[in-house]
Amino acid sequence: MGDARTELFHYEVRSTYDTPEVADNRRIVEEAQRQDPYSPDDPEDEEPWRPRPTE
Repeated sequence: MGDARTELFHYEVRSTYDTPEVADNRRIVEEAQRQDPYSPDDPEDEEPWRPRPTE
């Protein structure tokens, strides 16, 4: 029974181990998700879906 547990442990470690490349990609994605949400350049145009009044 001990050998089966050891083999299962080694299998789990091999199947879940992140290579440095995968870990770096995961870090990049997590950093991108933590950044501030998009904010428009024109703060006066808070409701761009509404038509502008004609003058």
